[in-house]
Amino acid sequence: MPSGKPFVDPHSFNTFGAMLRYLRRQARLTQRELGIAVGYSESHINRFEKNKRFPDPTTVAALFIPELGLSQEPELAARLVQLATPAAQHSPGSNEQPALFGKTGLALEPIPPARPHQIPRPALLAKVRSRLLADRHIVLYGIPGIGKTTIAGDVARELSGRMPVFWLTFTPGITTSADVVVRQIAEFLLAHGHVEVKPLLVTDRRLKAALSLDQQINLIGKAFGRQPALLCFDNAELVQDEETCLQILQHLCATTPAYLLLTARDCLSLPDFSDVPVGGLGCEEGLAFITQSVGHPLDEKQARRLLEKAGGNPMLLRLAMGKLANEQIDLETFIARLETEPQVAAYLLQTIQKRLSPAAWRLLLMLAAFQQPVNLYDAYLVELAQTLGDIDHLGEATTELQRRSLIDNAAQAHLHPLIRDYVTLTLNVDMALRQRLHRLAGDWFRDSNRDGLAAAWHYSSAGLMDLAVDEIEENKDAIISRDQAGPAVMILDEVQNQIKRLRSDQTNLLRRLLVLRGILLTGTLRVAEGEADLRQALSLASSPAVQASIVCHLAEVTNQRSDFLETLRLVHSVQAQIIPDDLLLNARLAVLESVANDMLGNTVESARNAYEALALTDRMAGLPQPLVAELRARAQFELAGFARSQRNLASSLSHTQVALASARLLANRALPTCA
Repeated sequence: MPSGKPFVDPHSFNTFGAMLRYLRRQARLTQRELGIAVGYSESHINRFEKNKRFPDPTTVAALFIPELGLSQEPELAARLVQLATPAAQHSPGSNEQPALFGKTGLALEPIPPARPHQIPRPALLAKVRSRLLADRHIVLYGIPGIGKTTIAGDVARELSGRMPVFWLTFTPGITTSADVVVRQIAEFLLAHGHVEVKPLLVTDRRLKAALSLDQQINLIGKAFGRQPALLCFDNAELVQDEETCLQILQHLCATTPAYLLLTARDCLSLPDFSDVPVGGLGCEEGLAFITQSVGHPLDEKQARRLLEKAGGNPMLLRLAMGKLANEQIDLETFIARLETEPQVAAYLLQTIQKRLSPAAWRLLLMLAAFQQPVNLYDAYLVELAQTLGDIDHLGEATTELQRRSLIDNAAQAHLHPLIRDYVTLTLNVDMALRQRLHRLAGDWFRDSNRDGLAAAWHYSSAGLMDLAVDEIEENKDAIISRDQAGPAVMILDEVQNQIKRLRSDQTNLLRRLLVLRGILLTGTLRVAEGEADLRQALSLASSPAVQASIVCHLAEVTNQRSDFLETLRLVHSVQAQIIPDDLLLNARLAVLESVANDMLGNTVESARNAYEALALTDRMAGLPQPLVAELRARAQFELAGFARSQRNLASSLSHTQVALASARLLANRALPTCA
């Protein structure tokens, strides 16, 4: 024991509450201070110390032990965790099993009892039972709190009527050594009449040292050869680097008929073991779990949102519902910001963040920044991860996240919602890293995935306002055709807010933004808002060509709302300033003027405008064909209308046919309804 602390016998404590109160006072912590440190309220700690409620043993091991200064006190730590287990809270009439003592007096760990009000998971139970009986040696793996120990306990209790069941929970510094594993298994065998293992239980170190590890394992193997059993090892990830422990397990697999059931937070990929992933509660299971566990009323929609946010993880749901049961809170806000709740955040910190290597944590941050599934095998992404994300060994980091069940398919890698939101929350603290990762995502969506809207969002999140506007400007036609104008406008609004916070002159960027916003809103119910944006952009433009370009967009809006006189006023206000060689702008203005005159009954003037536009398009040899084709189609439709008004049906038909031929070049671009 470290100096400065009085020796205390861990077994002098019979209740969790008494031991917690003693250790808290020894650590010089108030109930409030301990509660803040481990993510519980002061009233929770008070109830724990009065044995009115008990925290989950996993939470005790992950959160309480470090805060109480027990990291170097393995015996005290183990006793505190033991007292938090349901078996230690045994009461008459319950179905919990008391600890079994072997013939040497050494306590054998009982099978964990079923939790009160435990929700059955029949499909998962049947799957695990079937795999165990077929493969004989399996590892249940999944993220912390997903229910691995619970389902393993269910299987163990079910099979305990058919064969002896051994259970050992690996605890750091206490039960993770080969010597302890051998001794516990030998005590179990002796309790079931296998006297040949007595040499493994001698207390004289010299006598025991006379047996090599291979000889000790052989004795155990011979005993199991006479009587098959189920051996369960919980928290097996703690011994994945303990070569001698793994040697014992592998020898048992190879030489005995024993069934081995391991649980682990990581996919261990051990020889002779089948890996069985454990996912969250199914929809119906989760809803039943929430309904019976929470005192605060949740409607089905809220329950489904909570279940989705927690990924069906029973531990996370239990932490969330503990909060709901004890406090009057706003449910919608609570569910939306679940990752910020102290208990949940502390649990995620201890069980996820602190267990990852720096490269794996950086990859987790990158996936959180992407906000959607991404292919981690993509060569360009690997390059970006190295140059912008500082992830030098992406393959190794990917393997680590898969092993720890944080991602499944690396070709469609994504995080479950609560982990994603928690990681995003931590990312917000490091703005420089956050901006680099969003820049990385923006480059990938722009260059590899060809998703301009996603690229723009990431560039906006990185503070790269010019690039965000560039992407929406370049992809505006595709954005409109996919009915994505709303999300695009939201990105532009965020960029506009960023512009307002800057003290430098951003007039040109703001003008471009307002034009885009106006164009995107033109085809929506917010068209009036879009027209206001275009007029504001027009007031910021100083170049005649830029003014004329904005007027072209604005005139489309005024034609759309049948204000044709305003269209003519706008067109005439800029026509004189445009140089004759600017063929495209002059042709666009002529077409808009033709439409307005036609609708006002000025058919002759309308036809003159249309012929003028056609003459200009004949000189546009180097311009993109779709632009030229659209102008020609609109002008020809106007001339067809003029010919009909003159009762020249042959001419009208001819102009219509030419217009349709031009329209076919537009690659499915819709003709304006006012044409």
